[in-house]
Amino acid sequence: WTSVNDAASLGVGLYSSGSREVRGLGLYKNELIVFMRDGVQSWNIDPDPRKFSLKTVVENVGTNFPRTISNSGTDLYFLSDNGFRSLTTTQYTNNLSDFDIGSPIDKLVRTQAKFLKEKISRGDLAAKSIYFYATGQYICAMLNQAFVYSTSKVSQVAAWSRYTFND
Repeated sequence: WTSVNDAASLGVGLYSSGSREVRGLGLYKNELIVFMRDGVQSWNIDPDPRKFSLKTVVENVGTNFPRTISNSGTDLYFLSDNGFRSLTTTQYTNNLSDFDIGSPIDKLVRTQAKFLKEKISRGDLAAKSIYFYATGQYICAMLNQAFVYSTSKVSQVAAWSRYTFND
């Protein structure tokens, strides 16, 4: 934007049943995805801010780790307090929903996520991710570990790897 008068604002708090503090933003299928700690909203956006409109609210999933939000094209991956999750569009209803891609490693990740929240409260860089299209991998580095989610639609494989680095 070029001035205060043409800057947009979203009333995300009006549509939040839990936390109203925005924790992160992402783009998914031409929609702005707004993350709170315990909720996600998708917004239709337009060059004219008066045409912004709420599309979907997904409750009980969100993030405290905004640097872990990565778009894979067909999903939006992120780290929640309970483990890795993704937002995807349900095929038959065309609604946005969460999917627990990280359930096989949730127990490992929950301990790390709790420690990461403490580091964030002190202002430390906690976790960061990237989606690498060439290999179909979501890579999330946190502390001295990297969690890698590898997918192949052709082989119909989805698997997690964990790498630990020396301090």
